[in-house]
Amino acid sequence: MHYTVASVSNDLSETFAFRLSRRDAELLRKISEAKGIDASDFVREAVRRRFAELTFLNEEEKKALGVTT
Repeated sequence: MHYTVASVSNDLSETFAFRLSRRDAELLRKISEAKGIDASDFVREAVRRRFAELTFLNEEEKKALGVTT
């Protein structure tokens, strides 16, 4: 499965293409559908949460994501 996802920024001006295993692609579809969001939004949130966990975001951004590190 191949997805193109806009990068996380205010203007969403960049795109990234990546491949997922069939299992991961199916999970992405199921979870996104269950949350009522599109797959791109889910991926953007997941990436931002990982940035927060790795301490690349400031405290305010972490708090907005519900991440405490």
